[in-house]
Amino acid sequence: MSDAELNKLSYLDFEGLRKACAKLTVLSKDKKLDVVFRARITATVGTINLYMDSELSYTWRDASLIVAKSQGQGPSHARNLRMWIHRFLHHRKLPLHRYGRFSCSILNDEDFAQESSSILLEVSKDG
Repeated sequence: MSDAELNKLSYLDFEGLRKACAKLTVLSKDKKLDVVFRARITATVGTINLYMDSELSYTWRDASLIVAKSQGQGPSHARNLRMWIHRFLHHRKLPLHRYGRFSCSILNDEDFAQESSSILLEVSKDG
């Protein structure tokens, strides 16, 4: 689980976190990336920054909840932030999304397809 792995990090790991945060910060400014992807990267950076701030002493959960709330989101988004951070730290993979890439025909909706068929049958009977 990513939460358990993140919770194992200590002050000894902060140099790696700083490097990851610096790399993500540079990526978040890339105007070629789409807005959703950049927002995810920015939220990830914000969570890492809050976690590493010694004056605040936030846990990963606390830091991610604050960032999620600041984006108008809730606990599931905070959990996703922690998952994205874990994935980036261990696999160097970024939090991609599928918004706008899912394609499904309205004809796959059985109710709509049945209603459409009924209307077309009526129209064809009338000539």
